[in-house]
Amino acid sequence: MLTGQKILVVEDQWLIARELCAALWEQHATVIGPAATLNEALRFIESSQKIDAAVLNIKLPDGDVFPAAERLDARGVPIVFYSGYSADVLAPRFADYPVWSKPAADLPAMLFDLVSKPKPLTTLS
Repeated sequence: MLTGQKILVVEDQWLIARELCAALWEQHATVIGPAATLNEALRFIESSQKIDAAVLNIKLPDGDVFPAAERLDARGVPIVFYSGYSADVLAPRFADYPVWSKPAADLPAMLFDLVSKPKPLTTLS
């Protein structure tokens, strides 16, 4: 279960966003979003003190999600890219990050595995 975990959802397709959120709510996660654009995602990131993991669609109406991914990564937030595209479209910085193909039937279990891993220590400069 994802009880108490705050998961950011960035997805521009309404039905997919709704399914993602419903799956997370069923596991008692707190959903941040969903954000349908890069600008919305950036606002959620800036206004949220705690984000335990993020599910990010790569292609959004106002640009690729990578600026948001960079901010999340700087905070030590585990990221999974959730896309219909292959890993080939990832920015080189994120080449080793997980990419789950839509639809991911077992998303809550995969997220639990992601948030259960120890987070790297980050330093603020």
